[in-house]
Amino acid sequence: MFGFAQIRRIDARPQFLEIVLKPDADAASARAAFGAALIIISHPASAQADLPGLQGWARAHLLLIVPEMAPILARSTANGGSVAIAPSVAQGSLESEVQAHLDKVGTHVGAMIEDPAGNFVELLAAK
Repeated sequence: MFGFAQIRRIDARPQFLEIVLKPDADAASARAAFGAALIIISHPASAQADLPGLQGWARAHLLLIVPEMAPILARSTANGGSVAIAPSVAQGSLESEVQAHLDKVGTHVGAMIEDPAGNFVELLAAK
């Protein structure tokens, strides 16, 4: 959905799951290219007290900044995912999420989606 190709998967559940993704249109060219990769490593996890509906969260926190929230949520549900936490407005500029200096002026929109395999991705978009 976000243009990543899976290039390796080590599935030894329930003890361990590792998925390596690279930003490319197809897995063959992604494997050949050296560069940035997204690696998701998941271990069994107990329910978080403040988020009881999100059992089994991966230890890594995946957050994507998207150009617009509504089209991504629509594409997620059309592809078998679901909205785990509905969009809400948060204080602080979107730029402060990706820069070293926090800017408390402004707002952005945040949401959480769950893919069909149960992985969670936090989304941020400009308001």
